Amino acid sequence: ISNNKLDLTPGNYHYAMRMYYCDGTSTNPINVYNNFMSISSGTGTNYGAYIYGSNYVNFVHNSINLSAGGSSTRGIYVSSGGNIKLLNNNIVSNSYTYYISSTGAVVQADYNNLHSTGGTFAYWSGNQTNLAGLQTTSGKEAHSVSVDPQFYGVTDLHITSPILNDSATPLSYVTEDIDGQPRSTTTPDIGADEFTPAAWDVIATAIVQPTDPFGPQNTNINVEFSFKNIGLNAITAMTVGFIYNGTLHTHNW
Repeated sequence: ISNNKLDLTPGNYHYAMRMYYCDGTSTNPINVYNNFMSISSGTGTNYGAYIYGSNYVNFVHNSINLSAGGSSTRGIYVSSGGNIKLLNNNIVSNSYTYYISSTGAVVQADYNNLHSTGGTFAYWSGNQTNLAGLQTTSGKEAHSVSVDPQFYGVTDLHITSPILNDSATPLSYVTEDIDGQPRSTTTPDIGADEFTPAAWDVIATAIVQPTDPFGPQNTNINVEFSFKNIGLNAITAMTVGFIYNGTLHTHNW
């Protein structure tokens, strides 16, 4: 199951992928890889991947973005089954990144990016509030990270975060990414997208000042922005510009 782009907008809840009693074997496992899965609406419990009663499943190199749903929304849900591997996935959820109710079913979980934007970080033998807690409780995820992957958009799950570059583990059966680009044979990237970060790249993350309302007319106000470096090189200086009333204003930082 590979190279799918699943964009869902439910009124209540939905499953991006539901695997119900899907069984592979030790010599012929079910490989699920290079999929984009996004759910951007709903008030109930949304599921990125729902894996129930399934055996010998390799769930690897997938990208999931759950930007909406209730407080029990789950990036990956695993219940019963066995011999499930969770590797090299990029999971963003507005609540649980993982909800593993049958911990014995997961034999390997590592080299993932698990990022929760709110609610509870993960469930594994109880609620876990961060990656460190998940690592301690599960005994897994030693090489995993928890960062904002900087998706291109809510449904476009290509990434720009340099932290995910070269951070996965190579898998012989995943030689390309979702776009058909070759995977590194030694240090592939986490998620469905294989990419090369720009050497120099900065994004504006917020307008800190002015805040609305701006204050009385003809009053001097400070202008302040926040930025994030998403390139490979450290930035020590740059020129910042903004347009006000049709006029470009620049400032050297």
